[in-house]
Order: sequence, then C-alpha cells, then structure tokens
Amino acid sequence: CSLSYATTTTTTTPTPSSPPKYYTLSGPYAMLPIQNSLCLQTLSSRVYRALQPFLRRPVLVPSWVASLPEPERSRAIYRCREYGSPNVGEGFVPHVSVGYDPPLEGAEENIGDWRAEVMDEWNEGHAAIQGECVDRVGAIAVGKT
Repeated sequence: CSLSYATTTTTTTPTPSSPPKYYTLSGPYAMLPIQNSLCLQTLSSRVYRALQPFLRRPVLVPSWVASLPEPERSRAIYRCREYGSPNVGEGFVPHVSVGYDPPLEGAEENIGDWRAEVMDEWNEGHAAIQGECVDRVGAIAVGKT
C-alpha cells in the first residue's frame, strides 16, 4: 500500500499566510492523517478480522464516542463491541499517531498549546515537500507486551 499524508479538514480555504494542516490534535493525541485507499482499507479489514478472536471482552467503548452525533455514535459503539475499536470498517480513518500527552491529574487542561506549536513547525517543513512525501508499507507486526 502506498502511504501519503492528507491535509486535515478545515473550515477555511488555505492561504499563503494560513497553509493547509498536515496534522490533527485530538484529545491527548497528535496524529498525521494518511490518505485513505482501497489497499489500506482492505489491509485494515483483514487485520481486525484476524485479531477479532483475541479481543478481551467486554470491550470498553472510548469515552469520546459519547460525543458523536447519532447515528454515528451507535455505529461506533457497535464496531467497538464487535471488532474492538470504533475506528474500523466504515469508521476507518488512517493516520500515524506521533504523540500522546494525557493531562496530569489535577492539572489545568491546556495541553494542546505546546503540541500545536510543535506540530505547526513540523507542518511548515512538510508543506514544502507535500507532493513528494510518499512511502510504502512493507510489513506490519502485531505483538503483545
């Protein structure tokens, strides 16, 4: 499968002073969105179906699923309980997680400030090579730690 970065969906049209974003900050996660393709969708489906027998049940539905509008929420809950994740099948959104920074207990929730600055710096460098950065998946390893 070929991998190439995707821009994030924004409500404004990119301009020279506001280039497209090649990252997403969601809760404690920093992610690089990847353009979806039939190859990636097929790979994802094969992996989650092969791993389905190894799920530890009951599967906990992530708390962020509650904030989804219906019928998205019900579909995400079904995928989570059936396949172990709300982000498989029709919920598959390919990405590479590049950071995880949960808030410290008792701390103010302003964790996004420094991450946005760091990711904006990365974004500036990536925007210059946006059409050139493509890679191929050679293998996927699944392990238990």
